[in-house]
Amino acid sequence: MKEKINYALVIQTDYPDAAYTLVDGGKGYNYDDYIWENKPSKEILDARYQEIKRTQDVWIQFIDKRNKLLTDSDKYATIDYPHSDDTKKQAWLQYRQQLRDLPNNTTPYYNNDGNMDADWPTPPV
Repeated sequence: MKEKINYALVIQTDYPDAAYTLVDGGKGYNYDDYIWENKPSKEILDARYQEIKRTQDVWIQFIDKRNKLLTDSDKYATIDYPHSDDTKKQAWLQYRQQLRDLPNNTTPYYNNDGNMDADWPTPPV
């Protein structure tokens, strides 16, 4: 099945001030549903949609993995976890804070294998 292109997403992202008209009955998934002066070509809008979607997808995967790492380390943040010493406890708390701060400190990307990656903090050992 052919993927529907969400032209509204592209317009909102790249052309927020565009004065366009959506043809009566159009749902916005067809290039010809939009009428506006100096409208970019279908190829340009289609390519841009794929770029935006890929960026959204990598961020979704990134947040999912970050949340899993936080969940997996929850036990180390509980008040009654038997850390060997306060330094070890503090290291786990710092790691978890680094995970929470990560969306502001790094940009996820697709590595050479096509998998999402980022500059992940190293968990304490």
